[in-house]
Formats: sequence, C-alpha cells, structure tokens
Amino acid sequence: VALLYEEERFSFRELDGLANSFARALRERGIGVGDRVLLYLPNSPEWLVAAFGVQKAGASAVLLSSALKLAELRHAVELTQPRIAIAAGEGARVAEEAGLAEGLIRVGADEGDREFWDLIASQPDRRLGLDLDPHTTEAALCMSSGTTGMPKAVRHAHRSLVVGAMQWKMALGMGPTDRLQTFTP
Repeated sequence: VALLYEEERFSFRELDGLANSFARALRERGIGVGDRVLLYLPNSPEWLVAAFGVQKAGASAVLLSSALKLAELRHAVELTQPRIAIAAGEGARVAEEAGLAEGLIRVGADEGDREFWDLIASQPDRRLGLDLDPHTTEAALCMSSGTTGMPKAVRHAHRSLVVGAMQWKMALGMGPTDRLQTFTP
C-alpha cells in the first residue's frame, strides 16, 4: 500500500498509473517543461496524483496550502505565474477570484467538479518520455509559511526532491516495511 486515505488504499502501481494518465492529459492541454501548475487542494489522493502527474508531464507543481486566503493566493499567482490551476470545492471559487478561471481543473464529487478524474480516465496509464535535466529542471515550488510577510516560493529541481527524500529515509532509518504518516499540503 503506497497511500491509505480514509478507507481508500492505493498501490504504488495504481498511483503511478493515475499520475501517468494525468500527465498525458496535461500534455494534451499543452503543459510541459517550463510550465507551472498551481495545486490548491486539501489533503486527498488527488493532491498526490496531481503533484506527481504535473512532474511527470515535465512541468513544475506550485504547492500551496488550501488554507491560503484570497490575498495570499493572488500573491502566489503573481509570484509563480502558473499556466493552470487544480482546485477543489470552495477553493475552485477562490482560485477563479484570484484570476485562475482559464484552464482551471476542478476536483470534487459534484457533477461539475469531476473534470480531474474525467481527464485521467481519458488517457492511458503509460509513462511519458521526458527530455529534461533533473539537476536543473524545476519540479516544484513550495510556498514558505510567510511568517515574516507574504509566502515566498522555494524552488526545487527534480534531483533536489530525490536527494531530500533519500536524506529523510537515511535520517529516520526507514526500511521497506516502515510507514510514514504525513499531512500534506
């Protein structure tokens, strides 16, 4: 089990396939290397699938807390210049107010909010080929807490995310049977 969320369980293979399908859907929309996609989602499997899917498309995931208010979201949009956004529920309305209506991908259970899963269902789950330098290509922009002002974007390349994960694994002495509980974003 790669992800346990409430009663749902996802294997590593399932998450990989979902992220691959989402990456293909993003590519069909013209999203690729050099583009940024803003994630304004609460804790959910969709957050993880979207973050990996964005990176598998070669784009950079702008990772925000779903608790950000309109002024903070507008600041993050101005700072990071995302091409599109992925948002859920009330967050989708706030994202629209922040100027992200064009290209907004909605996540949710309501009929009008199923676009995210519909995009995934429309694509095969095969991995895309990428031509990028993992040492320099931006993979994620994580927003800082903004304790001394408005949040700031912390840039990570693909390689820095891998190295960070390896450092945590070594520091915690984690093995293949260990589990880690996280609260993201």
